[in-house]
Amino acid sequence: MTGSPLRRLLAVAVLALALAGCSATNPIQTDKPYSPGDGVRAQLGDIRAENLLAVTSAAGDPGALSGALVNSGSSNALVTLTVDSSSQQVTVPAHGSVLLGTGDATGRQVPLPTVTAAPGALLDVEISTPADGSLHVRVPVLDASNPQYTAVVGG
Repeated sequence: MTGSPLRRLLAVAVLALALAGCSATNPIQTDKPYSPGDGVRAQLGDIRAENLLAVTSAAGDPGALSGALVNSGSSNALVTLTVDSSSQQVTVPAHGSVLLGTGDATGRQVPLPTVTAAPGALLDVEISTPADGSLHVRVPVLDASNPQYTAVVGG
């Protein structure tokens, strides 16, 4: 590059400012929460549902919910999950989480007697707590024949 060192320094400074301006007008994508899995996320007070979804073989068949409930609050939270006329309560420990769709020590099975939506459709789920009221969420319904979801419905 020809020219004085001052001119080169000025050109570098202008280029650096121009490139820095890109992030000033465009938010950094990694700073935004998103759902990296098959399910959806939802927030109700201190309770956050992560990767929430339903699993069934067909509309009208039994199924189950899968995902996680995370409590960022300083006291245990009683969360009620309602699908159609079926409700189940889950206690989520303070600053803890409960996995849904698993029967291990940190998890909880959430069976659904009947799933009214077919795989590929959306199912209405109500999440509620005594402290924060309720929130309606539309979750995807996935096919129980998929090997990664067979255990969720007890297969």
